[in-house]
Amino acid sequence: MFKLRYYQTIAHIVPLLLDTHFVQRLSTGFISEVVSNYRESTLSQTHHACGSLKAGDRLPNFEVSFWDALREAPLYKLLDPSCFTLLLVGDRNTTAFASTRDEVVYPWQPMLKVKHITAATSKEASFQFHDAFGSDRGLFLVRPDSYVGFVGDQNAVPALTEWLSRWFPLAAN
Repeated sequence: MFKLRYYQTIAHIVPLLLDTHFVQRLSTGFISEVVSNYRESTLSQTHHACGSLKAGDRLPNFEVSFWDALREAPLYKLLDPSCFTLLLVGDRNTTAFASTRDEVVYPWQPMLKVKHITAATSKEASFQFHDAFGSDRGLFLVRPDSYVGFVGDQNAVPALTEWLSRWFPLAAN
């Protein structure tokens, strides 16, 4: 009787554990966000990390509030795989972000899009946001492959400009 119940239990549990959605959710999160990072790469520079997200890490995907459309959406919806995305993280009432757009974006405008984001309203998304980005204002340059190339606080604009100039030199006039 014990063997029969054991086999019935196994026959019930194994399909659940091997369900493709379960395995995909578990493995994708584990492999892409924990195992694989490029923190030691020369392509990655953390000037000052405000949260747990460092240059070289894969950008996590959770709900954020973004200013351009005044709504909430998954973070990956804001990314464009054809160019870099500069995430300006923090509240809307700051002049530092306006100068960032002028200083950084203009010379590299064809290959760089700017998105202003803040924490979403749900508790879980807000926790994920503050864990990844911290509670201060910050600059996060995301590569087209969804990995973070540069991380800095709001005062890191010169360092970001230097990083961009090193990898994407501007043509002389």
